[in-house]
Amino acid sequence: MSAHFSSRSYYLRLLELGQFERRARGGWRFGTRRISDRVVTQLIASGRAEIVGDDGRWLQRAPQVTGEPG
Repeated sequence: MSAHFSSRSYYLRLLELGQFERRARGGWRFGTRRISDRVVTQLIASGRAEIVGDDGRWLQRAPQVTGEPG
């Protein structure tokens, strides 16, 4: 398992627990843990996360499309 994959899975696990909040000084946070813009950009680009809220202040895990009929 590559470090990239395990790192991404760590942040996805945090998103399962709650949303990331955009910091006033740049970057994001989960509680007191700082999350870089680069990590968030990668999660969004992979379709695993999305920015939500009227002011774009929150990041949450994106719902995954399974292809199964509803």
